[in-house]
Amino acid sequence: MATRTHDKPYDVYRALQDAILVRCPKCGGEARLTLQKKEGQSEYFMRYDCMECFAREEKSRHYKNYHAANTCDGCGRYYRVDLPVARVRRKIISRAVFHRGKLELMTEKAHYKTLRVACPHCGKKMNGEVRWTETAIIAGEEIQDGHDTVFGLPLYFLSHFDSHPVWALNREHLTFLIGYISADLREGCGAGAFLPKFMKMAKNRNGILKVLQKMQKG
Repeated sequence: MATRTHDKPYDVYRALQDAILVRCPKCGGEARLTLQKKEGQSEYFMRYDCMECFAREEKSRHYKNYHAANTCDGCGRYYRVDLPVARVRRKIISRAVFHRGKLELMTEKAHYKTLRVACPHCGKKMNGEVRWTETAIIAGEEIQDGHDTVFGLPLYFLSHFDSHPVWALNREHLTFLIGYISADLREGCGAGAFLPKFMKMAKNRNGILKVLQKMQKG
């Protein structure tokens, strides 16, 4: 009797609502990668938590795009020049403290309020006010060659078939892939429709299933 499966919507953003499983960079164990929002704030961040050594790290998903703007003294036109972060940021001395009998200067990062740039219209150089816009990236994350694109960590369920990476985002996704690949009849249009061609070829079915089932058994 033919086996039947129904395709489901799976993507990185949906998986992050629960957790994507990755390899801890400290011990190589299982770690949970999640998208979270700071309590009482609008800032989103990605965080991994190792279930074995309890290592943890987080990265903001908000980015500042800097530019210098002013009205040119030479041509009278308004200009806006994009600036690399490295040029905008600077270290300033915030306070001096004694540590182990020595005076140490504590620094913190800030950004310049003005920077000298060339007018893109006439080329005259003058000071422009440094401004920024903030962008939040909370969706559309991708997996590249079995690694997340925020921390660069390999997925916990990652193997290879004929040099092609074969991976699953978490246990639920892995179970879905095994059911989808092994089914004779596939209904609907979800994540399965976007699988790489080599994973859906009939001649590769048994080999792909062995790889997935081996990952499932650990």
